[in-house]
Amino acid sequence: MNFSTGYHSHNGGGDRIETDGDLPVLELARVEAPPRPPAPLPPPILRAPPPTVFGAAVAAGRGLLSLAVAGLVAVSGDASGLVGSDATAATVTATVLAFAAVGLLDLWLARAVVRGSTAARVLLLLLSTVFILDTAVSNLSGGPRPTLGNGLPAVTLSILLMLALSSTRAREYAAARGPATRTPVTRTQPSPGS
Repeated sequence: MNFSTGYHSHNGGGDRIETDGDLPVLELARVEAPPRPPAPLPPPILRAPPPTVFGAAVAAGRGLLSLAVAGLVAVSGDASGLVGSDATAATVTATVLAFAAVGLLDLWLARAVVRGSTAARVLLLLLSTVFILDTAVSNLSGGPRPTLGNGLPAVTLSILLMLALSSTRAREYAAARGPATRTPVTRTQPSPGS
């Protein structure tokens, strides 16, 4: 730009400096940025991923197992294998009702999990955790060990259910299907002239 003639001399420390005489000019004005296009929405998740389906199937299996136990106790009238040798008629009725309620709850939660309910998924995980801990504490405090005929299938199903429903894909599916991410449907009113 030829602001001045070149300058050749020394700086304050005695070092030699040379300039070309040009003076750069920067203009600092506000520049409007182009509008950003909206981020594309992720595709909707229409099908439950395999871990969710597997976890729901395990919950349904556990529910059917509970209903089968309730039916066997109701038919046989004997709950001594589940509650001890001094089972009364009231104990048998209470055992049948408890197993039937747990079975129906598992079936309902399994259906809700497939539909994407986060609350049902968390409740199934919580119930499975409580059941596993209860079995472990009972065993450690001198209670009967879980066997194929007494508790082991239910513990195994609870562990499988926890592994499936605590997966990342199951969590993302429930979050994507939850009410917070659903877009409300708005209806437009026709104009008076149409």
